[in-house]
Amino acid sequence: TTPALAGRRVLIAAATADPYAPPASIDRLATVLADGGADVTTSTVEGGHDLQQGDLVAAGEWLGAMPGA
Repeated sequence: TTPALAGRRVLIAAATADPYAPPASIDRLATVLADGGADVTTSTVEGGHDLQQGDLVAAGEWLGAMPGA
């Protein structure tokens, strides 16, 4: 089922060596969300299944680009 996400912004923060979310899974998720109408931004950093500084930078930039920010 394709989600109804028209007008929604989504940030996917991914890592190159995440054992729980390999790149193919991230690509598939981004496609499903975009097919549902979401404006998808994907940020990929070096690392595993932990929060990296690059994730925080990407989130800040993504939030800063929101209307009214």
